[in-house]
Amino acid sequence: MSFDRDPNVEVLWSPETGLHGPSDPISVAHQYLLRVADDYKIPPGVLGETPTKLSELASSTDALFSLSLPQERPRFRSTAVIYQQTLCGLPVWDAKFSVTVNKENHVVNSTSSIDIRASKPETPQVFARDPATKLGHKAPTTSGDIADLNLLGDKVFLSDIIPTTPQKLNGRYAEIKDFDLPISLPPTTASGGFNDSVETDNFTAVSAYYHITKLFRLLAELGFPVKTFFINTQFPFPVDHRGFNDMVSAQAPGNSTGNGCGGFIFGRADRNTQIGIAADFRVATHEFGHALLWDAIHWPGFGFAHSPGDSLAAIYCDPRNDAQDRFDTFPWSVVRRRHDREVTDGWAWDGPQYRRDGPAYYLHARGDFHKQNWASRYTLYLIIGGIATITTTPSMPYQYVSAMISADNGTVLGYPGGAVRKIIRWSFEKQGLYHPLSTPTPGVMTRGPPPAVDPYIDAGRDGEYDYAPMSGNSPGIWNRQAPDGGLNNQAPFVGVPNYCYVAVKNRGTENAQNVQVTVYESTIPEPTVWPARFQSPGPFRWTPNSNASFDRYSLLAAVGADGDLSNIDANSGLACAIGPTDVDNLVPFDNNLAVRRFEW
Repeated sequence: MSFDRDPNVEVLWSPETGLHGPSDPISVAHQYLLRVADDYKIPPGVLGETPTKLSELASSTDALFSLSLPQERPRFRSTAVIYQQTLCGLPVWDAKFSVTVNKENHVVNSTSSIDIRASKPETPQVFARDPATKLGHKAPTTSGDIADLNLLGDKVFLSDIIPTTPQKLNGRYAEIKDFDLPISLPPTTASGGFNDSVETDNFTAVSAYYHITKLFRLLAELGFPVKTFFINTQFPFPVDHRGFNDMVSAQAPGNSTGNGCGGFIFGRADRNTQIGIAADFRVATHEFGHALLWDAIHWPGFGFAHSPGDSLAAIYCDPRNDAQDRFDTFPWSVVRRRHDREVTDGWAWDGPQYRRDGPAYYLHARGDFHKQNWASRYTLYLIIGGIATITTTPSMPYQYVSAMISADNGTVLGYPGGAVRKIIRWSFEKQGLYHPLSTPTPGVMTRGPPPAVDPYIDAGRDGEYDYAPMSGNSPGIWNRQAPDGGLNNQAPFVGVPNYCYVAVKNRGTENAQNVQVTVYESTIPEPTVWPARFQSPGPFRWTPNSNASFDRYSLLAAVGADGDLSNIDANSGLACAIGPTDVDNLVPFDNNLAVRRFEW
């Protein structure tokens, strides 16, 4: 999922890599408009099944309102498809779609900006990303110079707002109200601007509305029906932008019956400033995590942990995060929390530093941005999808782990799911879960045990899942030019039989039964999609293609055993096994799989 952090361009939909569907830019752009016509209140009949070209001259017979296609412009590795909104044939606003299609004719990214009204959109100023996330150590702190902070504001569009005169901050999901001291009346504007200095209550109110609305829209974008997720909660949510007697705090309290969320209350960001804590999207996201739980389990915490809020904030803000310390969960806040705690320091599940949730608690380097965004959105989906299925507050996270694994099933964000189920289990294992219950004092201080059965092919990580790009040099797979049992890899001879060897190990605590290995060869020099670009060469004897276009070759090996099938095994029932699934979103997430690439 491509998700542009530019506050002036919000990406609302993007077909995922490897999906069959529209493969030319104009079709992608038009399908998007058809899909969101109701959301944007585009009148029926304005959009046909195919795009309408823009007439050069306006005439009295032109439709009152239309969206026409004036041009298609090639860009670097993408195509800009530009629609023109017209009133009586006269252009008043445009909608730009930047669509990228890879060489296999699959849509890999699309971005867009659109406004379906003829009038100028309301563009107040907020921190779409907090200053520290945006600028790192160069950013002013919450108590920094106001003039410098004002320069960092982002012009944004207030989504889902209900038009009123004068304009109030009242919308589909959130409504700014004053229900907690101190008294700070909700702002209104006759101009629609809400362009106020960062230390003012007005700036805080607009920030609170924008961030909370953005989080509810995130649910919808991830495919969750908002109204059914918050079945016991009244919309719009009341949001008090200046509460807690102006103390440094924030809260998502329960409703009067305790079975849903009663709104949001935000205090001050810092005792040394008047800036409201609602200006920080990460803090708003933390409180949103409590709101999710109120309706799911009628309690603001998991039981085994405080809430998912910190994780949601860190994962959402990680792409293009310029904060000096990537693992500082709230880099612009006086709140000091981290998301890289070591098990050996006592931060394991049931370790000495581990604090279960309870009432008292409530008193690396840059990579491919689009892949980062895909990973961020997918992980957010799993966290929220897990919450959608739990109904109790367990003392340990076993049930929630299973719920997240269950969420990684079927189609996830338009993408074949199931590939990350082993990563979910492994990540909790590495934080000390799965030890025997009632571990003696001082509690868990080591990583948890692996599954009972876990056969793997060494891809350079010894069966573990520490982050690394997909390796094409897996030591567990090698080629020999003759069936001599040699242990060193040899470059294949093209056009004649070669012999592939695969070494299988077991990370599990028990012996693996009925172990089977299958090897697939690529049908093109650089395969990217499973299963379309692979075929089985027969049991380990294979003949590299002698076609001159094959200057490199790939073998994909898969091992399976009773209790641990690979993510491409048809018997697993996983959508990713059926595909089409990106290979680099399969192999790194399953130690049953490994790739060996050969060049000549």
